[in-house]
Amino acid sequence: MRKINIISIDLGTKNLIIKINDQIVFDQPSVIVFDTESGQTFIGDEAFYMRDSLPSTKILKEPLVNGVIADVNALIALLTEIFINIVQVHNKKIWKKNGFWKNSVVLIGIPSKICRLDEEVLSETLQGKHVARIPLFSEKFKRYEFFSNVMNAEKIIIVPDVKLAAIGAGLSIWDPQGVFLLDIGAGTSDCSILASGDVIIQDSIATAGNFIDTEIKRYLEEMHYLSISKKQAEEIKIQVGLPIVDEELAAKVAEIDTKITVYGKSLKTGNPEKIVLERSDIEKIIAQSIEPIIELCKLIILRSSDTFAKTIQENGLVLTGGSALLKNIDSYIAKELNLEHVVVADEPLKCVIKGTQIYEMHKSDLYEKGYIRPSR
Repeated sequence: MRKINIISIDLGTKNLIIKINDQIVFDQPSVIVFDTESGQTFIGDEAFYMRDSLPSTKILKEPLVNGVIADVNALIALLTEIFINIVQVHNKKIWKKNGFWKNSVVLIGIPSKICRLDEEVLSETLQGKHVARIPLFSEKFKRYEFFSNVMNAEKIIIVPDVKLAAIGAGLSIWDPQGVFLLDIGAGTSDCSILASGDVIIQDSIATAGNFIDTEIKRYLEEMHYLSISKKQAEEIKIQVGLPIVDEELAAKVAEIDTKITVYGKSLKTGNPEKIVLERSDIEKIIAQSIEPIIELCKLIILRSSDTFAKTIQENGLVLTGGSALLKNIDSYIAKELNLEHVVVADEPLKCVIKGTQIYEMHKSDLYEKGYIRPSR
């Protein structure tokens, strides 16, 4: 039996994670920057830190916006650049036509809003059938075309990321009584009930971490005439979080920690400015921002059968995704949904990529399910 290489990809709006067999080789922002002057490209962290201070010679692309592919060529270019870097750093044998890629299965966890056409483009890209076409970067085409000739994975398996997230959170999605999951990422929030190995009820909205950041930024501009960057808004969100539900605990915290200092640029004078805010004001903005997510969960419960409704009440809700790390989110959602149990999964950011491990631990299953043909 041939050795099978498992390439796992978590295609997130904010972060893109790639794991080859048991090693995570890329875990950085889903961003690419093209330098029109030098012809260079920058990806991941390097591109992300340029976001708020780009000169006119650099073009930033965010391939995924709110859980959908907004720029397919930029996504193809980003994936290609990532794999070229992986080749150079981790495994030069990947270049061989009959080597690494020929014996590879690619597992991709995708947001629910990605359409079937984009799924096909992703599959064909990882099988070497698509080359990125970026205006002003024709000199890159030969490099991309050369790499696409060896980028020929034997099988592409596309799986809804809510299913992988549930598996990665340690939930038994094969149990017929079902599990209740809320995956809150950067671009979208997906709420679902999974049972008997599949998604039974699922819906998603474009309200998640990025939306909260935008609302904080807008509040400061409209109410305090202070302009801040998206990165600052995210830092404020992480620092403050949602209101504490327990009134006694909230009162104790309020005695020692009620203010937050924010630095930005005055929209009145254009000068740097510092303001001091009540934490409770930011908590209210965050709480208002996640109201659509609460309503999404209520809708899924409403659409569920009596059997699943009983399971939800008994076992509660599991939270995954980066925004599940928001302070007090578990207790706040529990109160809003009238649930006794709302739990944040271990390493919620990594649940999708961890969910692919079931395939890695049972590679022989890929033969039995027909994903890979045994060598003769």
